[in-house]
Amino acid sequence: MPALPQRITHVLFYCIVVLLLTTCGCTSVEGKKTNHWAVIVSSSRFWFNYRHTSNALTMYHILRQHGIDDDHIILFLPDSFACSPTNLYPGSIVYESAEDAEDAQRKNLYGCSTQVDYAGDDVDVKRFLSVLQGRYDGSTPPTRRLRSDEDSNILIYVAGHGARSYFKFQDSEFVGSSDIAETFSLMHAQRRYNKILFLADTCHAIALCESIEAPNVACLASSMAEEESYSQGTDYKMGVALSSEWMNEALFLLDGTDCASETAGTNIPEVVLSTGRANAERRSMLHLSWFDFNYHPLRARSGTKSTPAHRDAVNNPRALHEWKVSEFICGEKAEGAPIKVQDGLL
Repeated sequence: MPALPQRITHVLFYCIVVLLLTTCGCTSVEGKKTNHWAVIVSSSRFWFNYRHTSNALTMYHILRQHGIDDDHIILFLPDSFACSPTNLYPGSIVYESAEDAEDAQRKNLYGCSTQVDYAGDDVDVKRFLSVLQGRYDGSTPPTRRLRSDEDSNILIYVAGHGARSYFKFQDSEFVGSSDIAETFSLMHAQRRYNKILFLADTCHAIALCESIEAPNVACLASSMAEEESYSQGTDYKMGVALSSEWMNEALFLLDGTDCASETAGTNIPEVVLSTGRANAERRSMLHLSWFDFNYHPLRARSGTKSTPAHRDAVNNPRALHEWKVSEFICGEKAEGAPIKVQDGLL
């Protein structure tokens, strides 16, 4: 059989490589395809802890508004404050004071589209750690499982009460910093993530990250290890605080931002802290680093009493300078599937 011309051989080789890459779902290192997941936890019951659930729901809606599908968010809410007889606005949970019931409905975080995965007594330490570790019983539906893999960027947000090196669940048990560290190490061994961003919105928050040794896990915290974390926006008619300072500032920074536009946003920083340069491109906080997000002077507008803190990944001391907010908050763009229509089938 005569040899094929060299050009045809090269073309055939190229086609085979493209076919293999397409079949395997592979991409180049520079264009690595990632998927996005989130685990959001409010750990406190009782009416006076209203703000913890409001914080968790605020984070939930930030992710939903920026394209994270609900099937990729695992939401833990321990108490149904919306149905509490103390609630002036039945069926509603708000992040800022409402003038009346109609206004409360406009600001409602607990609408029909909010899908809670674990509620009531299902919100406990065992369930939280099991979700992260991928341990479920056979009856757990796929939508309540963290189906992440080695290409997953996972945002984990916890709001509740904490002390040095532990985080309380329902005023009856706690998870320690060593438990969290061991879980992340197990997730790394299981290849359950690409990057993890752990957001702790609690008192003594950064202490929850002190034992982490798994690579590509970075932490942002609302307070230093020896500090309390504070609430904001008290509603005197309901007798509760509606949010934390840290979450209120996060909303301010992300107001009007858009995953598809680097310059969309109400509050554009003048300086990029992570580089020390002017923000000449006018990028919004969504398209800057998590270091900028946690420390930018724009956060200081409320005169916060606690100090935001961070802990970089053990394998990358500049992780939070390099990781963009959008890497964890922006969902994947939906891709349409071709549909073939045939006539005369009926």
